[in-house]
Amino acid sequence: MEAISAANLKKAFGSEVILDGASLELSRGDRAAVYGPTGAGKTTLLLIIAGLVRPDEGEVSLFCKEVTGDGVFAPPEERGLGVVFQKALLWPHMKVLANVEYALLSAGLSRGRRRERAREALELFGVAELSDRRPRTLSGGQAQRVALARSIAARPGILLWDEPFSGLDDETRDSVAARALEYLRRSETTLLLISHRRSDFEALRARPWRLSNGRLQAEGDAR
Repeated sequence: MEAISAANLKKAFGSEVILDGASLELSRGDRAAVYGPTGAGKTTLLLIIAGLVRPDEGEVSLFCKEVTGDGVFAPPEERGLGVVFQKALLWPHMKVLANVEYALLSAGLSRGRRRERAREALELFGVAELSDRRPRTLSGGQAQRVALARSIAARPGILLWDEPFSGLDDETRDSVAARALEYLRRSETTLLLISHRRSDFEALRARPWRLSNGRLQAEGDAR
């Protein structure tokens, strides 16, 4: 099943054209990694798919449902996505467990089940022992792993990760990526990754797509 279909996306900020007909199609379980020079529009592409930025032209469909198009614009909370940004963006007034559990509030689960699922997500990324800590007490790498846990807690069918391993040393990155890859394969979750490091693509077995001059071009299959 087609998970993400982004067609002919165009976006300009003032006179600067960022996306100029960018298109991307990913099936369920696909993993794609978008790279390109600074300012190429990688994060803008992710934000458009997430529903946080409106394109000037183009359409986006998620699991065959149009969410962005002519007269259509579904808000982010209706898109069923798990998103990680370059910064962790944890709620400072909530403890770590509550931050992850917050992603499950609309899932119709009991409080006990929400807490159980949040702990499972934290365990996956090796930060369950941080459950009672406040975000301000975490290192950058710890906060990023909590953000990764929060993105999968509701078990969305699509993950959008923008530089998800920022703040991690190489050894920790390899461990976290291995855990993430196992989860992605087991759950058949679709991943759209933004990263400037080819080692991130390889660790997640993601197919590279180059974004240049406002357009996307896929490289050979990396599976």
